[in-house]
Amino acid sequence: AAIQVGRYGERCAGELLSLQNAGTNPRKELERRILAFVSTQPGKTTTKREIYRHLHRHYRDAEEFNRAFESLVRAGELFSGSVGRSTWVSLEPPD
Repeated sequence: AAIQVGRYGERCAGELLSLQNAGTNPRKELERRILAFVSTQPGKTTTKREIYRHLHRHYRDAEEFNRAFESLVRAGELFSGSVGRSTWVSLEPPD
């Protein structure tokens, strides 16, 4: 139970930090949209390609999308890994 409480606290702190500057610039807005899209997917897991395709009208080019995506991964708000030719993306770390 204590481990679950710790993980819940970690998620809450991450959410507060991500909301602190959300919407202050186009990249932050794209980051917010990426997190929102992943959170609506079954199991809070999807592929990078699905995010890219779903949000295509919210960024100018692949470089802008990749910068926002990688920023979320480095911040620990998204977790990703390769499976064959696909890159899975999740809000939870892999087990």
